[in-house]
Amino acid sequence: MADLKLVRNQTGTLRKGRLPLHTKLIFVCLGIILSAFGAALIRNEAVKQDLAQSIDLYRNSKEKTFYSTLSSTDDLVTALAYDYTVWDEMVRAIKLNDTAWFDANIPSGLKTYQAERAWVVNADFKPLYSTSLGSEVAPSLPLPDLAQAGPIFFKDGGFQKFYYHEEASWYEVHTAPVQPTADTARVSQPRGYFLVARRLDEAYIKRLEAINDATIQIRPDTNIENMTSITEGNIKFGLTLQGWQGSPIGVYQYSAQSEALLKNAQLVIEQNTFLALALITSLLLILVYLYAAVSLPVRRLSVAMQHPNDPPPPDLMKRQDELGDIARLIDSAHAQSREMVVSLELRQRAEDRAERKAQEAERMNELMVGRELKMIELKKRLAKHESKISARSRKREMP
Repeated sequence: MADLKLVRNQTGTLRKGRLPLHTKLIFVCLGIILSAFGAALIRNEAVKQDLAQSIDLYRNSKEKTFYSTLSSTDDLVTALAYDYTVWDEMVRAIKLNDTAWFDANIPSGLKTYQAERAWVVNADFKPLYSTSLGSEVAPSLPLPDLAQAGPIFFKDGGFQKFYYHEEASWYEVHTAPVQPTADTARVSQPRGYFLVARRLDEAYIKRLEAINDATIQIRPDTNIENMTSITEGNIKFGLTLQGWQGSPIGVYQYSAQSEALLKNAQLVIEQNTFLALALITSLLLILVYLYAAVSLPVRRLSVAMQHPNDPPPPDLMKRQDELGDIARLIDSAHAQSREMVVSLELRQRAEDRAERKAQEAERMNELMVGRELKMIELKKRLAKHESKISARSRKREMP
């Protein structure tokens, strides 16, 4: 009985000083759930980074394709500027300012090489000739004040490329120095300069869009939109258009959307989200199971230990596991405790009866001893009186 009280006291002390087992289990499960949730978030961020890298690779490939397309469409105009400037007849026409020769050769070259405008200037940067296909009006030079701008523009060589904007149209200009046919290395002093331009019209933009499967715009500003959207599959980037002074005057804006990339991104995110939800749901179910199968029964057993007069719950007594063994052990301990209490009570009653009998015997003994002492006293007094009477009788009998 004392041992059982000690166990209950120790159990009570533990309950007051530390968390109960079921509470610890709940905290452990919550910690596992939070850890799993954090791992899911980390995994989700890793997946997003992988998707971002994939989209960056896709974007880089699109940029290379776009730049390659621009270079390939430049080839004809570049070839025109190059072929017409290493030509003795062009040198002679510039020297003689032969407008008839220019009219006979340059417009046909523009048609062949899909260009639209051309200008010819001599070595002193004096305009000699200009033409525009489909227009009788001679186009103005894209370099204002050629006498001053020419030396600055051509100081690094005659082969240049720049853009200019006129009214609603954009033009791409290629320039080349005019030199003799024999000067294939292009090292001699230029005899003049040839400028050829093509218009970046709607048909040209449509051709670029068809090749790149994208939306392409040319804007007269320098605000380039660079964006990569994982959730929408959008890709945007731009290419600055340089004017003759080398400063930006416009931009090629490229916009595209990859349906396949968007579907892959959404699929990966959905799968990752599903896995995270499945993990959290599984852990919650485990938490509920642990609470119902372990934490709650342990709590009920703890309560049962504190009430020795009441048996443990019957459902716990019927369980065929460790908790059932503990419940039956507690019931057995309670039964032994009750038997010990009954035995102690019977022993206490027997001891009380024996003590009462001993007290009664002692009291009777005291009474008996007192009576004997009184009898002895009486006998002594009788003997004393008898001796006195005998003495008196003898005195009377003496003569």
